[in-house]
Amino acid sequence: MNLKLIIMSKLILIICFFTSLLVFSQKSAPKAAYVNVTGFSIKVDSEEELATINWDDIKSIFKDNDPESNVSLEFKVKTKETKDKKLKFKVDYSFKSVGKAKAIDTLIVRMKKGINYINKITKKSNHEN
Repeated sequence: MNLKLIIMSKLILIICFFTSLLVFSQKSAPKAAYVNVTGFSIKVDSEEELATINWDDIKSIFKDNDPESNVSLEFKVKTKETKDKKLKFKVDYSFKSVGKAKAIDTLIVRMKKGINYINKITKKSNHEN
């Protein structure tokens, strides 16, 4: 009888031990990670490449942001070196717009205006050479 009692108590102890392991090893549901994109920058080698920008894709980058978070859009145009008689020069252009994520449409409109301005400048400088 003593032997049965010892075996039963050990068996109950083992069952309680494994039950407690199972209960405490349960993981809570994973929490969704929150990512807040604060800036986007593009560097191109010519102003013609700026015409290929898909504005809907850029807008979708910021869609999950907190509406009050600050975001920035920046475009850089790296031009080739230009020779003018005895002079060599290289002009790089950049344009950056900063605002709230909820106003991403306004930032995109500003960027489009900036790109148009850069295109006007480069066309004017190309005609002068």
